[in-house]
Amino acid sequence: MNYLLFKSRVPAGLVLLGLLELFLLLVYGYFAQDMNEADGVPGGMVLAKIALLLVGLGWSGLFLLYLFGFRWLGINRERWGNGRAMTHRDGCPSSDHSALGYGVPGVFPVAIGLAMAALGTAVFLSQRAPSPFDFVESGSFSQMEALLRADAASVRWRNGRGMTLLMAAAEAGRMDLVAGLVRLGRDVNATDRNGRTALAYAIEAPDVTGLLLQKGAKVNHVDETGEAPLHLAIGRQSKAVVRLLLEYGAYANRHDGEGNDSLSMAVKSGLEVVDLLLVHGANPDFADRAGETALHHAAKADNLAAAQALIAAGADATRVSMQGWTPLHEAAMNGSLLVAAVLLKSGVDVDIANQRSVTPLGCAVYNDDKVMVDFLLGQGADVNKRGNLGETYLHMAIAGHKYGSIAALTKGGADPDITNDAGLTARKMAQTEELRLSLK
Repeated sequence: MNYLLFKSRVPAGLVLLGLLELFLLLVYGYFAQDMNEADGVPGGMVLAKIALLLVGLGWSGLFLLYLFGFRWLGINRERWGNGRAMTHRDGCPSSDHSALGYGVPGVFPVAIGLAMAALGTAVFLSQRAPSPFDFVESGSFSQMEALLRADAASVRWRNGRGMTLLMAAAEAGRMDLVAGLVRLGRDVNATDRNGRTALAYAIEAPDVTGLLLQKGAKVNHVDETGEAPLHLAIGRQSKAVVRLLLEYGAYANRHDGEGNDSLSMAVKSGLEVVDLLLVHGANPDFADRAGETALHHAAKADNLAAAQALIAAGADATRVSMQGWTPLHEAAMNGSLLVAAVLLKSGVDVDIANQRSVTPLGCAVYNDDKVMVDFLLGQGADVNKRGNLGETYLHMAIAGHKYGSIAALTKGGADPDITNDAGLTARKMAQTEELRLSLK
């Protein structure tokens, strides 16, 4: 054997296999980002690691062989350290090649062979066996159970979203799978990477929700975003699930991660569960982080049924939010005539003012809502109410060219000759012919 050829080809092989391993690592990293989240056990990723390991072992083997050759073949350290170019005296046909350059052609077949073997192994191994998660969307529990019983470690299996089989089955509404998994002893309170349990995934499936609750699912468990199953059920418009959760003791008075309470969420979503929440102890005056109660939200949405239920339950109709608005201000601002009428009927002062002395009539004028302005004036609103700067709502309407409100205020008896603190009247502020005509 030509020892120098041996010495030169092995380092060349080490270099080529090192580059190959780097390439495989980059490929693995690229495709690992696009793993299908429903794959269950990430077989492709694990087996790609095996392929990398094989290449790494090949590299290590060649390196050990190189060291062994150095010691066993007796190549002296002086020649090792010199790293000189080989000549014809070393058995080389030409002196124009370095040791590494001469060794590369000879090692190519070995390197390519090892590369093909590694890639072939990866392709073969990536043809993974079926995962139990494959049977969640379609398939029977008996098929899933066969795989589960064949592998004791299956109890720890999760998909790319960190979900257990029970969570995936609950999300799919598969009552048969959920019942089977519970029978096998799967933990109903296990959490995914976001802190959600199977109950949180079952909020659109009343039968699955009922079963999980019967088996001890924690009805008031809060995930990492601050949401409990009740918040999720209200947000998904799942009335039957809301009823079930409340019957099993869900807290009706709790903020979610964004500061919304259950009653306000129900009102905003239009879900007809306000009465149900009130029966189970929801506080009608429970405020969110903005200081708004469910009645504020009912006024914004013109949700008459919710407003009536809340007022009947004793909600404070004059509660002021952090922005200084009462429910009547919100109704006037959002054109909610029906709720405004209910609030006034309950005894709310039509001229109730906030800290800036703005009344509901001012909100209607600001939006140039002629219908609301007419309605509030018909309910006795002060047409010449003054603000902090002595201005009337007619001043405001003239300044904003709000012609609908100007007409309604003028018809309602607004005085165009009242002066504000700057000494200006609404008539004097009317600079255009159109505005002047609107005051006549």
